[in-house]
Amino acid sequence: MISRLTSRFLVYDCLKIVSCCISLQTATVCDDIDLTEKLILEKRNSLDLSKSPGPDLLHPRVLYEVRHAIVYPLKLIFERSLEDQQMPRDWKSSTITTIFKKGSRSNVGNYRPISLTCVICKLLESLIRDHIMEYLLKNELLINCQYGFIKGRSTLSVAIMLDKWTHDLESGGQIDAIYTDFEKHLIKCPTKDCLTRYDLMVFPGN
Repeated sequence: MISRLTSRFLVYDCLKIVSCCISLQTATVCDDIDLTEKLILEKRNSLDLSKSPGPDLLHPRVLYEVRHAIVYPLKLIFERSLEDQQMPRDWKSSTITTIFKKGSRSNVGNYRPISLTCVICKLLESLIRDHIMEYLLKNELLINCQYGFIKGRSTLSVAIMLDKWTHDLESGGQIDAIYTDFEKHLIKCPTKDCLTRYDLMVFPGN
């Protein structure tokens, strides 16, 4: 039974990759990102001002207050970074700190480490992320069952399936549920599979 179940998941995963390849054949080339001052300002205004600064000690509140004065220098820095395909050294470093989760504060196991990176680097990352997501969604390169990290399709949307389950149960059907623990799921994700799909989606240029 376990063998049959595993083979179903493997076949389904292969079908997802094949479907992605077919979509890529008809997709247009991803254009270079156009970093305008207006776009940078809009993204800067959306950042959380309560976040902590990174190794450069530039607090989000400070960057917000001087946003109009630094938007053009930021534009030049971002464009140079994309053109040279390199990042400033400070952007590659981070400050490691801990946040309390629950339980006794005297137990080190109740703390979770977090990495504080430069806010300016996060700003550029967010701009690039939006550009890539727009390309992926426009060309339908994401499977329909993808819910996480997509605007308007949070994991809460999956709850709609409850209606179908209720209908099946009322019709005399059977529903089997498997609960899994997603602790450290990002660490345990299939890296080889992720790299394969990344190789399929090559983004030329900047």
